[in-house]
Amino acid sequence: MRKSLSILAITNILLWLFCFFIYFDYGNKQVWISFIILLILISVFAIKNMHDTQNDLDELVENAYTLRYYNYSSDETIQELNHILRNFRNQTEQQKASIKGMSENLQALLSHLTMGMFLVDRKKNIVIHSKSLPNYFPDTKIDYKVLDDISRTDIKSLVKQTFLSTKTIKKELRGFHEGDLILEVTVVPILNDVQETEQVLVLLYDLTMIRNYEKLNMDFISNASHELRTPVTSIKGFAETIKSMPQDEEVLKKEFLDIIYNESLRLEHIVEHMLTLSKVKKTQLQKTDIDLNEFLQYIGNSLKHQLQQKHLHLKYDLEANVIIESDKYLLSQIILNLLSNAIRYTEDGGDIMVITRETKDNITICVKDTGIGISQLEIERIFERFYRVNKGRSRQSGGTGLGLSIVKELSQILSGKISVSSQLGQGSIFTLTLPSSIISEKKEA
Repeated sequence: MRKSLSILAITNILLWLFCFFIYFDYGNKQVWISFIILLILISVFAIKNMHDTQNDLDELVENAYTLRYYNYSSDETIQELNHILRNFRNQTEQQKASIKGMSENLQALLSHLTMGMFLVDRKKNIVIHSKSLPNYFPDTKIDYKVLDDISRTDIKSLVKQTFLSTKTIKKELRGFHEGDLILEVTVVPILNDVQETEQVLVLLYDLTMIRNYEKLNMDFISNASHELRTPVTSIKGFAETIKSMPQDEEVLKKEFLDIIYNESLRLEHIVEHMLTLSKVKKTQLQKTDIDLNEFLQYIGNSLKHQLQQKHLHLKYDLEANVIIESDKYLLSQIILNLLSNAIRYTEDGGDIMVITRETKDNITICVKDTGIGISQLEIERIFERFYRVNKGRSRQSGGTGLGLSIVKELSQILSGKISVSSQLGQGSIFTLTLPSSIISEKKEA
């Protein structure tokens, strides 16, 4: 009995730890899976052990209850027996209360467990399952009572293999939710005293976000390597050409040196943008009051040289007297990138307009241009890292393919969102939408 109570105590401690980890979001995938397997196995073993002895205990407790109504003062031995039985009865009641508490805690665990989980016995009955299990099988809207209620034949096959092999099986399966979901399925045998599989525990862990992140990471590394290699190759090639040129070819040398300088600037911009992206998620907001009209006009003036080079006209259509509370540096990076993008893709002599509008729910900042426009297919990818609408033109004008990715990340940090509307040959409108809660006051007109 003490052993059983110890198991119950350990299980309750683990349950509290589990709740703690959920609240603070600690741990990684492997730790979570190992922890849950340990917790469920101990719980199942403890409850099974308690139920195996419960009938005998109930009978003894009934006898102990009847003994307490007699007076055994004349016989010390019987008094001692009465004392023992009363202690036994109290311990049994404590054990019953512990079993009830642990069962409630286990049910709470199963209700809050985001992983899919179910336990199968030798008769292929599902003994327990997590409340989240139906989320993994949306095609089966039934209560899970037997193994055949699980719609995936590959999972049922893994369960049957585990009953035969008594070994843990781990496998990555795809094709859930019409192919969108990727699951790691862990099938764990629960052995009896003669080392036969008595039950099988199945855990379903959603790997979709991890695999998508890995793919994005690999794509980023591949694209970054390509983007960095291009200017480096150019710099190296022209430097080698200059080294082998005759001394009197000064004009050609200057032309090549200009190319090397421009390529080094492009390389610098790529590295700066990559560093910006790497730091975005760690950025701490430094909020301050910003006069939006003055702020936007100041950024526009800082780009006067680039505008004059292409004879572009920058115009403003701004709401009057708007003061917002936001991070000045992050907001400036968004507007600078949007305006630089408009300058890059607008033909000489074209127009760029900055527009602000305030509503009850939000404030919008639009950058509208009369540039080359974007096709509907490309709009879906425009905010991806290293994606360019016009690759040749972008590289020639110093574009890195990272500016709009930075805009998207920074917009989210400021609790906003970025969107674009465009048609080929008719220009584009990039709209930054921010919540109205950032408006701190209105100036007196």
